[in-house]
Amino acid sequence: MLSPNLLIALCSLAAVLVGKTSAFHNSIGMCKQNAFLPNIADSGRTSLSVSSTAMNDFINDTMNEYNFMKQYQQSLLLGPPHDQSTLTTSSQHEIPPPPMSITAIPEPATSTTIGSQQQQKLQVHSITSMQELLSVMNGQHNLHDDQLTVIKFYADYCKLCQRAGIQMKRLVTEFPTVDFTKIEQNTLTAPAADTLRALGVTKFPWVQIYRHGNCVASFSTGPSHMFMKRVRDTVTMCLERSPEAWQEFEHDFASNMAENAATRQDLMADLDSSHPQCNIRA
Repeated sequence: MLSPNLLIALCSLAAVLVGKTSAFHNSIGMCKQNAFLPNIADSGRTSLSVSSTAMNDFINDTMNEYNFMKQYQQSLLLGPPHDQSTLTTSSQHEIPPPPMSITAIPEPATSTTIGSQQQQKLQVHSITSMQELLSVMNGQHNLHDDQLTVIKFYADYCKLCQRAGIQMKRLVTEFPTVDFTKIEQNTLTAPAADTLRALGVTKFPWVQIYRHGNCVASFSTGPSHMFMKRVRDTVTMCLERSPEAWQEFEHDFASNMAENAATRQDLMADLDSSHPQCNIRA
């Protein structure tokens, strides 16, 4: 036998545990509906007989409600499990995640992204014909009047020439304003030996440097370990020479440059007569 006051106290305790004031009123209403409590308006104290089974059911229902509310409050504090594949609205409809916008980051400019003209400049250009050789010597391919053109004469069978070719590629990066070219002896008109000797080339590898259409240096590079030093020193000296020093140089070596120019004029005349369509002029 439980008194009405004790039963009301139990309901109040359940409401406090749940944390909701409305639970207390709901419990009171439940008690009235199940005839657990008498009408409070009735005068006097009325004893209430409650069976143990009904009381146990009531306590179980109250604890179930308490556990549910506790889990619900924890879910509000902690949030749902960290599954960000979908979002839900209050009506429990799934909302797909917003599409990711990926902005392409431009690649930094490197040596592989420079202009094709500059790429061609920063390598050793291979001369493939006698006509092209003469036009290179005349400065027709120069980007500016004072540009230096280095021509390496070589032969495929020459081991020294093969090692010198690797060193010449390094020189291209050291002197980006200089035009480095090469020509294999079989490219020249037959007989090649006579043509080479007429140009002043007597052995391989051989290097000539041209400026303003004039041959300003012609020399054998010697052993392969000397190729880099001799070419680098000569190119550096030409680049550092002042306009006044160039005038003095051209005066001192006028006869040598004139002889080379005359030889090239003769070679051009021979090409014009044998190939009228190739009209090359200095």
